[in-house]
Amino acid sequence: VYSLREAEIRFQQALTIIDSTPKDVWQSYLPRTILGWMKLKHFNRAFRETMRFGEKYTQVLKQYGTDRDVSMYSFWLGYAQLQCGAFEQAGDLLKEGLRIAEEIGDLECIAFTTTGMAWLTWVSRSNQSCDAVPLLCNRALEITRSHNIPYIATLTKLCLGVDRASRGLPFESREIGMELVSAGRRNKDSFAVAAGLQLMAWADVTDEEYDSCIQNAQEALLISPTPIDRLSARGALGAAKVLQGQSDEGYKLIKSVRDEANDMGVFTVLLGVEIPFGAAIALKGDIAKGVDWIEEQISKYQLMKNDGMPIVGHIVLGELYLGMLTREQKLPIRVLLQNMGFLFRSLPFAA
Repeated sequence: VYSLREAEIRFQQALTIIDSTPKDVWQSYLPRTILGWMKLKHFNRAFRETMRFGEKYTQVLKQYGTDRDVSMYSFWLGYAQLQCGAFEQAGDLLKEGLRIAEEIGDLECIAFTTTGMAWLTWVSRSNQSCDAVPLLCNRALEITRSHNIPYIATLTKLCLGVDRASRGLPFESREIGMELVSAGRRNKDSFAVAAGLQLMAWADVTDEEYDSCIQNAQEALLISPTPIDRLSARGALGAAKVLQGQSDEGYKLIKSVRDEANDMGVFTVLLGVEIPFGAAIALKGDIAKGVDWIEEQISKYQLMKNDGMPIVGHIVLGELYLGMLTREQKLPIRVLLQNMGFLFRSLPFAA
């Protein structure tokens, strides 16, 4: 955290000097400063700010930067756009960045932009092959192994783990999480450890190992370097609380995750919590409101041409209606949420 804060101060000072210096003096320094600032904002997960800053300097960087600069710029800005739900713009940038990287034969740039394409394919997929994300991830990982790019290796494995969980393969997601935790602790890489713990926490939700989920999520909260990274851990923690019968506390956690994701404009976090939020509303006793909320999300995802989440939503609604049909005092609801690692099972609520 200290390093990020100091880096921000230094890049801000560089930009201040550049703004007050004649163009012929700063033009050789500007691309490096722009890319450094965008990289900093990426690590801070300040995606909206990355978009505003990057779009401001697009033409300048293309004018004074090298092909490698433009390719890396395409990754930093494109990744921020996909996180905020601007899929079309992100796709154009990432494809252009990958094209340039392949033309100049820069393997590091290929790894970065391919990882960006993998995330974009996962979050915006429509009629995609189940192998689409793994193929992109494996291409990037092959480069990271030969060129020692630990951050992209972690980001790529996180994408692969999320994709496996959303495809109904939580055991594969857990294995990837354990690998990230082991490698992160060995290399003292807090981002890798936090990413692995998040994957493991959501796999615990799937397997109804709620005590383990709470332990992994709480550890991830302690070491995750940025607020957005902590949102996923808090979401898993909220899910476990709800499933353990602590519906009020779990609802508050999930609601706070959703509210903060909205404030930050981070679409990828919202993608995973909207339907669980509706389930939590129902479990608190307001079944009609919860059902209405989930139906609204189904319609929204269908407009986005997202095939996975509407299926999840219908399964949740089906289990809610089955629960009401039993007319028991404590109605068991087996709620399956397989996108983003969610799998809600045996959710007790008051009818």
